[in-house]
Amino acid sequence: MEALLSELAEFKKMLDTNVTCDWDCAELTPGEEFSELATQLQTLIDKHTISDRDKACLKLADLICDDEDEYANMDEALALLEKQAEINGTVMADDIVMMWEPVEYSFTVNQLLEQVY
Repeated sequence: MEALLSELAEFKKMLDTNVTCDWDCAELTPGEEFSELATQLQTLIDKHTISDRDKACLKLADLICDDEDEYANMDEALALLEKQAEINGTVMADDIVMMWEPVEYSFTVNQLLEQVY
């Protein structure tokens, strides 16, 4: 998050420079300059956009516990669930990952994958 804020502050500085620029002395026209800034902004957005898989991992973290013996992170847990879904998604998710107590035995693997995706 800090990196994003830093990049946004730098981008704001570039915008401020363009607002106060003497366009008669500039190398680029205002249109060219702002087009370049739009490209840089899109690159910044693309770099910090969360993938669907990352979103699923974040949702999964609200439903399952860490289990270092079975998976190192939520991405590995998600991979285990997806692998099980290919074999038989009707088994309880608790048989594959460690669910938080309030949702124990509430989801099959298929239902849990639907919940997080």
